[in-house]
Parts: sequence; structure tokens; C-alpha cells
Amino acid sequence: MKLSAALLILVASFSFAKRRPGITCPARHTPVGCFFLGHFIPAGESSASWNPCVFVSCSRNGQTVSITGCPSVAEPRQHAASAPTLRPQGYPGCCERCRPV
Repeated sequence: MKLSAALLILVASFSFAKRRPGITCPARHTPVGCFFLGHFIPAGESSASWNPCVFVSCSRNGQTVSITGCPSVAEPRQHAASAPTLRPQGYPGCCERCRPV
């Protein structure tokens, strides 16, 4: 009886283990640079993204990825107003168009 209960628990644990969601890693680092959402940023450099609307920096040694997002509530004139454009603007110009997640 104990053996069959243990076997049932073992089989159940394996069936649940298969259903775990995959873990994603949107930011990775290497000695020569950083990756953010598949885009390479050389060590010591930064990138202003428009979707997602963030500013991404890679440390000089390539070991740290820093991500700066838009404020939850934009202050008046926080970011300089720009002329309307059809071309997407990178951070911080895209902050006014951000939608909550």
C-alpha cells in the first residue's frame, strides 16, 4: 500500500513538472556587452528603446544591465515636447504614449 502511494505521488510530480511555464531571460550580460530583448549593447554604451519605452545601459565591464523606465505619472513638461512624427521616438520621447501593463 505504501509503495503504491509513493509511486502515485512520484508519477503525479513528474506530470506537474512538465507543465511548468518556461522561464524567460530578457536581459543577459557578457564580458563584451549586454543583450536586452535580443538586442546587443556593447559594454559601456546605452540604447534608447521605443518599444518597450526604456533606456538600457550596459556597464563598462559588461556585467550589469541597467534599465530606466518612464515615470508612472508624468510631471508637466518632464520631457521636452517634440513635433509630431510618424517615426517612433526612443526613450524618453515615447513616455507620453506609454500604456500601463
